[in-house]
Parts: sequence; structure tokens; C-alpha cells
Amino acid sequence: MNYLDGSLFPENQQPLIITAAPYAPGWLPSDFPEDIPVTMEDQIQKAVDCYNAGATVLHLHVRELDGKGSKRLSKFNELIAGVRKAVPEMIIQVGGSISFAPENEGAAAKWLSDDTRHMLAELDPVPDQVTVTVNTSQMNVTEHAELADFKGTSRDFESVERLIRRGVYKGPLVMNWVAISGGMDAPSVFNLANIVRAVPDGAVLTVESSVRNVLPVNMMGIALGLHARCGTEDCLWNQSRTGKMSTVKQIEQLVRIASEFGRKVATAQEARDIQKIGVFYDTVEETLTANGFGPNRNGGNQGFLRKAA
Repeated sequence: MNYLDGSLFPENQQPLIITAAPYAPGWLPSDFPEDIPVTMEDQIQKAVDCYNAGATVLHLHVRELDGKGSKRLSKFNELIAGVRKAVPEMIIQVGGSISFAPENEGAAAKWLSDDTRHMLAELDPVPDQVTVTVNTSQMNVTEHAELADFKGTSRDFESVERLIRRGVYKGPLVMNWVAISGGMDAPSVFNLANIVRAVPDGAVLTVESSVRNVLPVNMMGIALGLHARCGTEDCLWNQSRTGKMSTVKQIEQLVRIASEFGRKVATAQEARDIQKIGVFYDTVEETLTANGFGPNRNGGNQGFLRKAA
């Protein structure tokens, strides 16, 4: 991303897209019973409350009535359908790291395999987005490898840019910078600057962190014209840790901070337009241009690091 004169002025920035992560799969309902929803009715209402507070993207997980995270496709289908009916404008995002179990009782959950992740394509209603975790800072050995290095092995995979350049994926580039350490990135301004510098101009970038790093990272993202994520999945506490802070309160805080910056919060339609929900391109060249990548190189030519002016 390039920061030209005036890039920090709100009139030159996109409206702020706020992603809500209210289902807190890493916590037990007893950790924050006032805010972590368990019943299907409450899980649907939580989406409504987040939307009304200013969030236009919902990062969705599902719980069973016993409070445990659900691994059943049918429960995901039920929640997605309920949210679609209650807030049809909201962008529904399902985490691609979840595991699934067959519906018969006692069957073991399937976890992390490609075949299991492909089951996300069977969700009905279809979510708007599914997250894919790539390019972590922990030994990402695909960056300098060629196809022949891994072909025919269990490590036969690619980075997103190469998937685009080879025509496997022909859609918009909607990204989260996940600054939660532990194999992801660390939440520092230096790491954020590095990822922003590497992101092509046509991509959409949301910042994401954990515990009390969430608010300062979001403030940096809002100031830079990026987008923000908050919720009890990421943090239960206010900054002074004098009390727990609901997802709705966290959203309202970001809306208030954005207003201090003079930055507009995106409507649902603006968020869909910015993230190009449902948009796909016809060719590799069109995909590269739309996302702000330089063209594929021709023979021995090095090509451009950024698209030509």
C-alpha cells in the first residue's frame, strides 16, 4: 500500500469496516456469562446487537446448548440462516480453522485436513467469506520454493499471491493482519508497517490482535485507513482491566474513536462494495490488476513490483 500526501486525512480513506467477533470460542460461557451467547436465539440476537452498534462483518462460530463449541455443520447452517433472516445486510464470515464431526453421536471430529476444510463449501446458506490462514511468520518456507520442490509431496501447497498468479483464485484480496504472536505476527508498529508496505494497493486490510493489544492495534489501523476487528473472541477486558467489556461496547468504542479521527463508519452496502463480496474476475491479468499486483513476468523479465502507473 502506498501512502501519498493526505493519506491520513479521513476524506481520503475508505469508510471504516468493523468486524465483530462475539462468539468467543477460546473462552467458556462462564468466563463472561453476561455476554457470551449460548442458545441459538441469543447467538442470533448477538449478531443483531453487533450490527446495530456499527459492525458490518460478523466472524461466526457456534455453540451447543452445553456451552461447548459446535462441530456440527447443521448448527452452523442454523445460525447462518438465523443471522441472514435477522440482519440480511451483514457480511457473514466463517472461520476456516474450525473442525467438523459427522452428525451421528460419538463420532470423532475431523480436523485441519484439506478434505475437512472443503466441507465449508457445503454450508447452506452459503457464508459471504471463509477465512484461510496463510503466510504466518513461523517458518513460511513456501515463499522461495518452486513448484517442483514440493510437487507430489504432502507439502504441495501455495501462498495466496501464487494462487492468484497461476489462476487458481480469481477474486478480490480481503486480508486480516493477525497480530496475536504464537506463530502469527507480533503486535508492533514495525511489523504492521512491514505488512502494509507489502500489501498491494487494491487489497482490503483489517487489523486483528488479542487481549489488551486489540484497542491500540485498532487505533493504529483506524488512523492508517485500514479496517478493524474487535470482540470477546479477542479480548474480554477494558484497557485498565477494571472490568470486562462486551463485544457491543467494544464496537461502540471503535465507532467513537473513528468519529474523533473524523472517519466515517461503513454502512453494510459500503462494506460489501469495499470488500467486493461476490465479485470474481475472468482472467489472471484482470485479477492481478484489480488487486494492485504487478503483471506476471514475461520470460526472463523481472516484471514490476507494483502495477505500472
